Amino acid sequence: MDLMTEDHAGLVEHSADVLTHLLEVWVASGIDPEDIWTEIDRRTRMGNLLLALNTAERTSVPTRARKRPWKIRTTKLP
Repeated sequence: MDLMTEDHAGLVEHSADVLTHLLEVWVASGIDPEDIWTEIDRRTRMGNLLLALNTAERTSVPTRARKRPWKIRTTKLP
């Protein structure tokens, strides 16, 4: 509701609540929160690498002649 009403302060407060409860779920399940942050970091780095490969410029070849067999066709993180 806070998102739809553009209530920034309310959205911040409720987002913090969600994260707090999520941390509690992880701890209750025996998951170290550091493992989650490590996985998020891994996915972010992989996404950045794929983006860099997908947008790499090669000036020696004309734009139309460039072939990128690694062209990424999704915006989802791995």
